[in-house]
Amino acid sequence: MPSLEQLKRTTQSEYVAPGVARRWLDGGLIVWFSIESVDRNVIDAWGRGAEEAIMNWPADRPFLTVQDFSNCDGLALTPYIRKKGEYLANLRPELPGRNAVILRRSVAAQAVKMFLMAMKDKRRERRLFFSTPDGIEWLRQYHQGGKA
Repeated sequence: MPSLEQLKRTTQSEYVAPGVARRWLDGGLIVWFSIESVDRNVIDAWGRGAEEAIMNWPADRPFLTVQDFSNCDGLALTPYIRKKGEYLANLRPELPGRNAVILRRSVAAQAVKMFLMAMKDKRRERRLFFSTPDGIEWLRQYHQGGKA
């Protein structure tokens, strides 16, 4: 199995588990997770992959990540997903960065937006997007020193 450093140099998707893919963008500056189900096994696999990424992230670089739920059928902000999200958000609090959450427009998206607003911290901003390119651009602006 390739190391995290080898994967960061590629643009290919790595399938963490059925329903979860991880892709490294911009030479490993951004990690993008695609989550296709709210099934507990899928959420657990996403959590393990995200935890591995953040725990191995270099301390001298901002943690820039995409959580893409735009292809997720039956998305709901379940207590289990909230708990997993809170756990991941509290890992390595010293790391600055951003987290772009990508969703389809829906009632569930509004609930996610309120959840993200409640999770505010000074080191890693979280924002909801309905377009993957918009979310990735927002992350790139941070890396380039922009405050947008």
